[in-house]
Amino acid sequence: MSLCLSVCLSFLPVCLSGHLQLMTPEVPFLFQFIEHVAKDEDRSDGVTACCAGLLGDLCSAYGKALLSELQKSPSLNIMKLLQEGKSSRTKRTKTLCSWALKEMKALQK
Repeated sequence: MSLCLSVCLSFLPVCLSGHLQLMTPEVPFLFQFIEHVAKDEDRSDGVTACCAGLLGDLCSAYGKALLSELQKSPSLNIMKLLQEGKSSRTKRTKTLCSWALKEMKALQK
């Protein structure tokens, strides 16, 4: 699972460098994948941090265009993942989960 997340994260710099349209068709899949990971109660802190980083990056890159995907996605599991990550003992996980939640909430304003 962490390998898949690493691959997804490696595409984001391309998107952020002005080629966002290349990643757009994959956004629904990314949300499904994060949802799948969020349901895994045995996920590691590192996987939680990667999911949070991916979510935060997607929110930053797509802005309000991502709102429809956030509303479609069964976001309760994703929100639970981020809330649990905020309580992590690992600083990186805690920081990324807090940041991702902040990015998601900013889109809803």
